[in-house]
Amino acid sequence: MAGFGGVRKFGQYGVILLVLVLFGTYASAEPFCGEVSFSVYPISITSGTSIDRTFALQNNSAEGFYIDDFNAYDIDADFNVIKLSNDSYAGPNATASLYINISASSGVSSKTSSAYAKVNGHFASGKACDYNALGEKTFGITITGGIVAVDAECTKVKISAHAVGMGENSSVAETFTLQNNSSQNFYIDSFMVDENSNDVFAIEQGYGDVANANGTADLSLKVESYSTSENKTATAYAKVAGHFTSGTQCNSNAIGETGFSIYVAGSASTNCNDFLLSVPSEKRMLNSAEIGIAAENPTQSSATITISGGNIGVNQSTVSVPAGETISKTLTLSNLEGDEAWLAYDVILENCNIPSGITHIVKGADYVEVAHYNSAVEIEDEANVKVELKNNSPDAKQFALAITGLPADWEVQYLQGSLEGEETRAVVLGVRQKNAVFGNSYAAKLVLSYDSAQVERDIEFSAMRSGQIENASIQTSVVQKDDEKGSYEVSVVVENGSASGISGAIEIEVPGNWEVEGAKEIAVPAGGAAQTTLTVIPDKAQKAGEIGSVSFVARDGRKLEEFVSFTPKGVAASVAFAAFATNAVFFGFIAIIVVAIIFVHRGRISGTRRESVEWPYNWGKEAGEKPF
Repeated sequence: MAGFGGVRKFGQYGVILLVLVLFGTYASAEPFCGEVSFSVYPISITSGTSIDRTFALQNNSAEGFYIDDFNAYDIDADFNVIKLSNDSYAGPNATASLYINISASSGVSSKTSSAYAKVNGHFASGKACDYNALGEKTFGITITGGIVAVDAECTKVKISAHAVGMGENSSVAETFTLQNNSSQNFYIDSFMVDENSNDVFAIEQGYGDVANANGTADLSLKVESYSTSENKTATAYAKVAGHFTSGTQCNSNAIGETGFSIYVAGSASTNCNDFLLSVPSEKRMLNSAEIGIAAENPTQSSATITISGGNIGVNQSTVSVPAGETISKTLTLSNLEGDEAWLAYDVILENCNIPSGITHIVKGADYVEVAHYNSAVEIEDEANVKVELKNNSPDAKQFALAITGLPADWEVQYLQGSLEGEETRAVVLGVRQKNAVFGNSYAAKLVLSYDSAQVERDIEFSAMRSGQIENASIQTSVVQKDDEKGSYEVSVVVENGSASGISGAIEIEVPGNWEVEGAKEIAVPAGGAAQTTLTVIPDKAQKAGEIGSVSFVARDGRKLEEFVSFTPKGVAASVAFAAFATNAVFFGFIAIIVVAIIFVHRGRISGTRRESVEWPYNWGKEAGEKPF
């Protein structure tokens, strides 16, 4: 009975084993030919030369693929396309190379034709894929007639890579960028990745066929890590080979390999998530730019941030973050090659794997400027400061505008807002003074803030009064001199009946093309008088009388003014208004005539200028004010 029981048990095991074998056979997915493909690309060749090229076969299945045959040929007498050799095997999810040679006849100035390539093979399981299953590929060949396009330099092709961080027993997919800074298209023939460590495995996954002139192409790779109790750091290398449209060939040595770091966090890593790294995701720049980064390290170990990037210069390659401290740094960027670059920030911290930070650097303006503003402002009780802001970036910008440095009891408006990309806008800041000393000036700063930048401009407020000066008077006399210019001598007397002295400047309003010479500054003591003489040189074409004015403008802004006339070859008496009281009817009639002459004449001499006056910027026409 025992023997029959053993037989029964053996039979049960046999049935189970048969089921497992059958299940495994039918559950395993069979590879199909559509998972294998090969790529070709256009080829340019110089007349009378011969070049080698490499195509790639990609096996996207989980089973190895054997190449049974590869062939390349043409049907044009001016070209000769032949197969050189090929790799015999493409592993699971791996690539194999197909090598060809192309030669072009001499004496052909320019010609374009087609050539053909085809592959067949079988999977490790035995499934076959013939030429029809994998397809025949057509690629163009162009003879350039012996004229090779310029700017085809292998050193203009660079790989932009970044550090890779990962945990133990894991895998990550990464994408690097091939930057072509040449004016020709660059065709990628191969892409390879290798490493120098037993703790990680890096392998290429695919790549774009071409990096257009001054353009980019993607390079895909995968990194796997193995079990480790401690943090590990490895160095890997990426390299490409290819050729330009002109036919110039670049092997990986000519282009140069690009190294990148791989950080693996061991199982002993703790409290790593407490470390915080803050970097901008994107930054625009022209010749140079500044970016701010910050890091908080609450752990018990010191950390180091390594900063690297291709196609961009940075003034600092490492930043230390002591244990338990928070730091902020400003980095200066320069020498951007091409239209973009990537800056990588890799954190090295004991027993930790901190994700790397990445900043995308883009060529272009990224700043807001103070295009125009009132740098000198007169204020009595209150005044408006007009500012024109210009956003040179294509992106919208938040901004703040303030005036600082004024006395604490002054009231100053503060503005916040946003500017659309490329927008120019005029805004107004209101200022109200308190306890200002009239005649004094107050230096301040106009401050524009946006992003992490700050722009400052100097601005000066002059506390000035309006209206007439009390207990003071001005008298003038005008006499034409006997000189060849027909100059006028203008004598000005200012009398001060107040208990304090006053000082200021004499201003003479004359037609715009006339000249005024002489000392304009004058000081008048309390209860006294002061006199100065100025020379007015008229335009040579003067034939008729002109009406002008003479003013004494005190430093606090108040003024005394009197109208005068400039008549050729005669003496023009000043318009003394006190004389009107003597004969009210007669002088009233004369006053009407003088006022009429003044208004008509001022309309006629639109070119009239006043000494020491700066005309303000025309805000309305050029900028256009836009309220918030």
